[in-house]
Amino acid sequence: MTVGSMTVDRMVQYNSRDGMDEFNVLTEEVKNLLLFLKTAGCSGFDCTEHSLNILNHWKKMDSIPGDSLEQVEQDVKGCRLCGLHHGRTHSVFGEGNARARLIFIGEGPGHEEDQSGRPFVGKAGQLLTKIIQAMNLTRNDVYICNIVKCRPPENRNPQPDEIQACMPYLRRQIHLIH
Repeated sequence: MTVGSMTVDRMVQYNSRDGMDEFNVLTEEVKNLLLFLKTAGCSGFDCTEHSLNILNHWKKMDSIPGDSLEQVEQDVKGCRLCGLHHGRTHSVFGEGNARARLIFIGEGPGHEEDQSGRPFVGKAGQLLTKIIQAMNLTRNDVYICNIVKCRPPENRNPQPDEIQACMPYLRRQIHLIH
């Protein structure tokens, strides 16, 4: 990524020599976020009121003192940040070992998951269970969740704004499990 005429990598290298560790960490986080957004299909910056509201929501949700998986799950159940909530039967939060060393993260719930409220219970879930067993583990040894917590219509891929809306929930899940 280029900022002015200096790349972020060069900025990080230059400033870390000057002992600016916080700047180094910040630029690495920005770089990683931009790479994630690129892989999520984003090709530019959307500064609409809706997007700014989502960003404000992220800021409030990143780190909440006394947070728990149960609280995050309750927040997900009441979420109305994107249009996916209109078609959901159940939100699909996640399940498994809350102290797991391994987390499987899917894109989003399908029909079976929407009906049951549990992640990876359909055909993909059966395959995932076999993969986990081949690792000499059980589903109770790992944690399983999705990026988006509501089923996209017709099982389509989640759209970037839907991913953005759910990302704080996923980040909280990962933080609490980690």
